[in-house]
Amino acid sequence: MRVLLIQAIGFTRRTMRLDRFRAWITRKFNLRVSVRDASIALDETGFTILAFGQPYVRIEWARVVSIYAFKRDCWIYDTIRLEFNFDDGMACEIDEDMDGYKAVVDELERRFGVAQECWWSKVALPPFETNLTCLWSRDPQEQSSLEP
Repeated sequence: MRVLLIQAIGFTRRTMRLDRFRAWITRKFNLRVSVRDASIALDETGFTILAFGQPYVRIEWARVVSIYAFKRDCWIYDTIRLEFNFDDGMACEIDEDMDGYKAVVDELERRFGVAQECWWSKVALPPFETNLTCLWSRDPQEQSSLEP
């Protein structure tokens, strides 16, 4: 029993080192992170996308100038994504299959008044179409796509 426990601890440490190394390589070479390797940690000032359990990208609510929802065609199925555009011209996407996505959608309603009921069907239907929809923008003319 003691030997198994020591082996399990050693395996966990090696796994954690490997995850940190993967996250470092991904950041160093600006690689895309697979959805299965990413999750989202939400806090009061924004959220962090974690790659292999390590911080990868930080999104601050104060820097967001617009939020779009759209669908990405993955051949057999579609995924709904949210794109956050920032004041410095950069953008970041999150995918509905990422851990923590639902918490971000709930926070959008609380912080920006963007209810999922208002936009989800516009983005989801019809299938295999991009259906780009502006959910929120500092520019009022850009946000008009959500008006009924």
